[in-house]
Amino acid sequence: MMRLEQVQNVALRIVTGCLRSTPILILQAECSVTTLQVRREILAHKYILKQMPEKNNIIVKRLNKLNEAINANNRFWRNKVIPDYSLAYTNILKKTKNIIRYKINPIYEVERKTLLYPITIKSLEFEKYEIESNERFIAKYGGIYNNHIHVYTNGSIDPQTNQSGFGIYIPSINYKYSSRLHNYTQICTTEILAVHKAISVCIEKEIMKAVIFVDSKSALSKISTVDS
Repeated sequence: MMRLEQVQNVALRIVTGCLRSTPILILQAECSVTTLQVRREILAHKYILKQMPEKNNIIVKRLNKLNEAINANNRFWRNKVIPDYSLAYTNILKKTKNIIRYKINPIYEVERKTLLYPITIKSLEFEKYEIESNERFIAKYGGIYNNHIHVYTNGSIDPQTNQSGFGIYIPSINYKYSSRLHNYTQICTTEILAVHKAISVCIEKEIMKAVIFVDSKSALSKISTVDS
């Protein structure tokens, strides 16, 4: 592995035209290249994450035995470098409580015809934290959706405890729903899950004309480009 890193460093010097005295970290920063060790760690984590959802996976079983031998201070491993796959597996095990698994992609739980309609994103051209932002919003869009059921969604995360969740409110039918999510869930993910739940509720209650109000432009952008 060290030999491979030396070859990479020589290649970076040739590409950048830098002197041999130039620090390796400078070369990597100029070329936007990560170290080979970091690349190996990333690939190892990706591979383990793909193997873990499968039941009775032979790779996972072998890694369990390998970790048991390493943790037991096996004589063979005392002066050996621990494999990247073993380190990745150990690291992922520590964080499994924050990993949520789905049998299928949640978006496929919604009927296909619901996904066919294009999503139009409209910008308010002002910040939601501005004074009288609610009044300006209603004045601009309130009359457009008079014939629709208004559905309000919101996702949030507590920066102190890293607890996250989302909520849904449909005032016309006095419907309220809230749910906790796994800790460290990204705010954009909470907003998307809120929209997903809102669509499911509309289908369940046979609401034919609804408009969902979301205050996260990044979430809407993700949903509108889901096919890519």
